[in-house]
Formats: sequence, structure tokens, C-alpha cells
Amino acid sequence: MTDLSIQENSKGTIQRQTSSIYFIIKKHKIFLIAFLIHLFLLFWDVNEPWIGLHDFNGAFFGTLVKIAISNTDFNHLFSYWHHPPLFQILLFSFCQLFGTSEISFRIIPILFSLGNITLVYVILLKELDQQTANIAIIIFAFMPMTVYYGRMVAHESGTMFFILLTFFFYLKHIKQPSKKSLICIYSSFFLGTLIDWPGYFVFGIISLHVLFYQRNRKMVLKMGLLFLIGIISFYFTIAMYSTISQTGWELVLQQIVGKGGERSLLDIPLYEFIDLEYNRALRFFGILIVVLSFVYFCSEAYRVVMTIKQDMNKYKIRNIGQKIIENKPFILSLLFFMLGMTHILLFLQGARKHEYWMFYLSIGLIIPSAILINKQEKGIKYAFIVFYIVTSLFSLRTIHVTMDWPDLYELGLYIDERTDPDNYVFVPLPQVGYYCGCNYYLIEEGTNESAKVLSAALEWHQQEGNPIRYIVIAEWIHFKGEINTTLMNANFTLGMWGADFRIYSYSSNTSSFI
Repeated sequence: MTDLSIQENSKGTIQRQTSSIYFIIKKHKIFLIAFLIHLFLLFWDVNEPWIGLHDFNGAFFGTLVKIAISNTDFNHLFSYWHHPPLFQILLFSFCQLFGTSEISFRIIPILFSLGNITLVYVILLKELDQQTANIAIIIFAFMPMTVYYGRMVAHESGTMFFILLTFFFYLKHIKQPSKKSLICIYSSFFLGTLIDWPGYFVFGIISLHVLFYQRNRKMVLKMGLLFLIGIISFYFTIAMYSTISQTGWELVLQQIVGKGGERSLLDIPLYEFIDLEYNRALRFFGILIVVLSFVYFCSEAYRVVMTIKQDMNKYKIRNIGQKIIENKPFILSLLFFMLGMTHILLFLQGARKHEYWMFYLSIGLIIPSAILINKQEKGIKYAFIVFYIVTSLFSLRTIHVTMDWPDLYELGLYIDERTDPDNYVFVPLPQVGYYCGCNYYLIEEGTNESAKVLSAALEWHQQEGNPIRYIVIAEWIHFKGEINTTLMNANFTLGMWGADFRIYSYSSNTSSFI
């Protein structure tokens, strides 16, 4: 072969590759634009302090990671037993490589969020159609819930990623069964369960999907192994916490299961909880998405009822189930909606306190909204999309400027300026602990009560004999008589020990040094 023919072949190969890349970009241009917009919104003020709505999650985990890195104290890193351990491990590993900062901690959930928007697009492209997938991905890119809480330092975006990844590999295995795809299903499910408890719920989605569409013994056995993997994952979580904390299995299990039980008991009337969740849905999903999803589910449910009625009148009862499951878009929407509702209903009390637990409803609302919008005429379709983008950006701006405890962030900086490397600070609030940069933080369940913080500080000081510089107290409403007595005793006791200290009290009305 001559040099000229080699050059011609090379040019032909380059041209084919270029045309192929151009075709891919052209076909998926809506997704690429939505992906870049979502990336931009996720990085909006990404280096801001932990003072925004529920931002204390970042300060909390940030404090645990900083302690683990500086003191090699893994007891603190895994002291929060309410969730499985993988998320803390990822944060610790990443910050070991790139240092601790607000942006360092937010990078991990951001990466998971970018994976989420990609997986949603790919799944809908395979299961529905291009147009519906494009609309869904635009909704996802601008949705306040997926943007604001998609970058929050918490478990939601990572758990959702592995839920979607498990479901993606499951769909792939249905069409092209292979050992590789089966291993990917098991691996992604295992990792999802190690990040947070909703990772287990994808087993329910897949089980129902198998029941509807893959009713054969072989597939049932394959997916049934997920149940065994879930047991192994739960066993691993308890064993890890028990080993690191040197605590008995019974106590670890009691903390994990017991907290879930407490969270499931509402301390407000049910109608107030429903009203609270409804208003949150309007704020974080948008009124358009809430209304469209409601209309879609009601209309499809009505269609199912009418189908059953007609078939029963015609004595075609055997065909009822088949006709229902033929509506794949409805089943897909329903499965993901059930996933989000399962998390809320299992942990009602936790859902009341944490508005971002509605994150798992996102996919179950995005899919039906996109389906309904896609059915409209071109002008109405564009009007819906423009309306949603404008209202979402307005909501995002409002959420971003909503602050929880900016004064506690300032307190952390204030203490940091006035402490030496050998000083010890007891703090029940993660915002203060993260920003004061002191030697030691006391962060454990229930330490928002002033008496508990002081008692722990006094006991620790008596045992260790180390200088306590500051004790930070959080009392949310007013100081009661017993708290004042505790403060007086602390002043007297620490004064006798010769400690150079200040007690800082924080309440809903006043903030001052005592």
C-alpha cells in the first residue's frame, strides 16, 4: 500500500469519526445543553459558607472529616449511625487528596447529580422516546429540588445515583442478558445500600417490574439475590459501626432501627403534615410539575378503572392485568413515585424535619410531567417549558438566599481568631465546629441541650486536665432555671480549676457571651 493510499484511508477514517461525533451531538444537543446548564446551576455560589437552608449538613460532615484527618479519629467519622457509612468514607477520601473546603465537600454530591441527569436521560430514551426524554431532562436541569439539594453535602444525590444505575443495568440485562450486566446490577445495588436506606427500595421497584414484565423463574431468581445482598449490606453496616466504635451490636442496631421508629411517629396532626409537604412540593418542584403530575396520575388511574369496568362487563377479566401493564410510561412513573413515597411514609417524623427527603420523589414527578407536556401542541408545549424555567430560576434564587444560622458561622470565625492550637472547644453546633478550627469538638446526639454539653465538658476537663477555651451552648427557646444553675456551677467549677474559658449561649432571641 502506497503512502498516498494510507493518507486517503486516514482522511476517510477521520471524516467518518467527525461525522459520527457530529451526529451524536446533533441527536443529543438538548441533553448536552441541559447538562451544561445543570452543571452551571450546581456550581452557583459553590464556595459559600454553610449558612443556607439546611446547609448545616455540610458543616456537620465537614467537621467529622476534619477531625478524622487532623487527629486520625475515625470514631467521630462514623459516630453518626443514622445512615450507612459509604458517604462519610467518600468525603474523607476526597478531602484527603484535595483538602477540606466548602467546594471540596460539595464536589462529591455534584458529581453524583451529573450522573443522575445522565441516567434519567438514558433510561427515558430507552423506555419512552426522544422528545419525552428531552423535556424530562430540561425539567431535571432547572428543578429547585435537584439543583439546590443535588449539591448539598448529604446522602440524597449519591443514593439516587445508585438507584438509577441499578435500574439502568436491570433494563439492560432484560434486553441483553449477560454476566457482566448482572454483576453491575448487584454491585450498584450494594453500593447504593451502603450510602443510605432508600438504596434498598430499588429492590421493590425491580421486583414489581419483574412481576409485571418478566414473569419467568430464571429472572425471579436472579433479582431475588438482591434481597440477600441487602441483608449482607445491612450486616456489614452494623458490623463496621460496632467494630470501629467498639460498641455492642445490640446498641448499634437499636440506634439504627430505633431512630427510624421515632421518626415514623408524627408529633403533629396528619393534615398539618400533608399541608407542609404540599407547600414544600410547590416550592421545590414547582406548581406546574405538581399540577401536571397530579393530572397525569388521576387520568391514568381513571383509565385503569374504566378498563377494568369494561373488561369485567365483557367477561374478559384475564385481560385486565395485561392491558394495565402495557401502559409502560404509567408503570415507570408509578414505580419511581412509589419509591419516593416509601421513604416518606416509613420515616414520617424525619420527613417532617427534613424537607429534602422529598428528593426521592423527583423522578416520579418529572416523568409524568414530561409525558403530559409532550402530548400538547407545539405552542402550548413551549409555553409550559418557558413558564417552568422562569419560575424555577426565581425559586432557586429565593432558596439560595434563605439562611439558617449565619450568626453561628460568624461565631465560628470569631472563636477561630481568638484560640491557640492547644485550646479545646466544646460545641454542639456543626457550623461553629467547622469554622472555629480548634483542636476538639464534641458532636454527639442530644448535645444541643446546654446541661449535657456542660456536663460532658466538665467531665472531660476533669479527666484530661487540658485547657478549655470556649464552651458553646445552644438553647433554642429560652434558658430555664436548671440551665442557669448549670451555667453558674460551670463558672464556679472551671474557675476553681483555673480554666481560661468563655461560655457562649445561643438562643432564638439573644446571642451573647456569659
